[in-house]
Amino acid sequence: MNVDKKLGTVTTQQETTGSGRPQTLQVVVRKDGKGSRVDATFTLPQGQLAPGVGDNLCRVVNAAGQ
Repeated sequence: MNVDKKLGTVTTQQETTGSGRPQTLQVVVRKDGKGSRVDATFTLPQGQLAPGVGDNLCRVVNAAGQ
């Protein structure tokens, strides 16, 4: 996991099932008017699946707004 406060990013990687190919989650927070904008990106290597990832990404972004 890597946190860069200056850039407003959190990046984490998880190697899955011994494949040597990490799945990457990056969350970026930046100013937007009087509030903040939160973007989350989840990257999967070709051929991998991540059931339920859409719901969980929404949970991450919603938690940042609380």
